[in-house]
Parts: sequence; C-alpha cells; structure tokens
Amino acid sequence: MDRDLLELKKALKEGRKDDAQRAFSRIYSEYRLLVRSVLFRYLPSSADVEDLSQEVFADFYRKAEGVSTSLKGYLARASANRAIDLIRKRRGETELVKDEALPEEPLNPRAIAFERWASSVLGNEEWNLVALHLLAGYSFEELAFLKGERAAKLKTRYYRALKKLRTEGKKR
Repeated sequence: MDRDLLELKKALKEGRKDDAQRAFSRIYSEYRLLVRSVLFRYLPSSADVEDLSQEVFADFYRKAEGVSTSLKGYLARASANRAIDLIRKRRGETELVKDEALPEEPLNPRAIAFERWASSVLGNEEWNLVALHLLAGYSFEELAFLKGERAAKLKTRYYRALKKLRTEGKKR
C-alpha cells in the first residue's frame, strides 16, 4: 500500500489534521494528472473534468480510512465511475430520439417528404444523427457527450449516412 495513504489513514484515525492535510496534498500532487486523464477519456469538457476531479479527491478524503486497494487503482476507478455517472445523468436529461431542437413537423411539404425518405433510407438512429448535426447545429463533440460515444465514431457514422443518402438519391 502507498506510504502516503498509510500516513493519511493513520493521521485521520488519530485526529492529526495537519499531518492528514500534508499527506493528502502529496497524494493530490502525485495523482492529480492520473485523475484528470481518466476523466478526459470520458468527458470532453474541461470544466466537467475540473469539477469531477475535485469531487473525486473530496470523496477520497472522506473515505480514505476504508481504502484497502492500491491508491492508483482506487482513484482511477473512482474517476471513471464519476464520469460514467455524469454521462448517464445527462443522457437521461437529454433524449435524442426526437429532439426538441428539431421541429416536430417542418412547415415545408418538401422538407416533410425529405425527412420521411431520409429516415426510411437511414433508419431513425442515423437520421437523428444527421438531423441533429446538420439541422439543429449540434457539434460532434456535443453529440458524443450526449450519446456517450466517441466523436470520431459519430463522424464516421455521419459521413457514411450522407454517402448512403447520396447513393439512394441517385437511384431515384
């Protein structure tokens, strides 16, 4: 087990706040970049990473006496869990199937016909991706965050969907 963790546990148990803070500061300095890098794997926003990083360390400090695994492993897993919890929370807040940013029924009859044709060619999932990026103006990074996927993967799906639309459009 990490020497600083042992010192922190002992200082907390004995009520020595100054020693506990020094040990915690050393732990924070040593593992700050690890926590941030794990969070950046999941989250594109540096503000979210900063907030969750602070939460991970605050939570660790409160639970330090109960940590029995390697400190590096504990902090990495805690960081990943926090990021996943945030993604799940936000995914629940934002449903992408029929987003409110898109009008339910566009006024233009040609637009209605195009939407129906495109969704029949692509399917709802791909059509939503195309529509949210192209019509509603969502960036791939925003969509990746909301869907819990990588932006590069969504870009690939987007461009394949456009290619499919072009190919089917030429057949008409």
